[in-house]
Amino acid sequence: MSSGLFLLAAVSAPQTASRLQILIPRYAFAFSLPMLGTVHFLYPAAVAAFIPAWIPARLYFAYFTGVALCAAGVAILFAILSRLAALLFALMLTSWVLILHIPRVLHTPADRHEWITLLIAIALTANAWTLSGSLARDHKSDRP
Repeated sequence: MSSGLFLLAAVSAPQTASRLQILIPRYAFAFSLPMLGTVHFLYPAAVAAFIPAWIPARLYFAYFTGVALCAAGVAILFAILSRLAALLFALMLTSWVLILHIPRVLHTPADRHEWITLLIAIALTANAWTLSGSLARDHKSDRP
């Protein structure tokens, strides 16, 4: 999460931020995504247990999101459709907040763990949108 904060600071003041101050947190954030994706493969049953019961094939989605996290990280790190990868990653996290975390908090509002995971998910989602925006901004500035 700290890489997202550093990226936000750098893109908030682009006239004073060096290219390196933008690239380091961007790549640090992207580097963490395959690690998060690996957790989905190491503990698929635990990940599937977080998915609401009304969603079919929960184990499939546990693996699918693991693949998506790894693919997004690799795409951003190697600049292969990185804008699209960052946008899809941000959309995926936004859907997690709406479909997964908010309903869990509403179901058990006294559970601090659910509130903490909601706030972490919101922070990561904000970081993902910052990353997506920074890549889109870079792409626009590269045009003649």
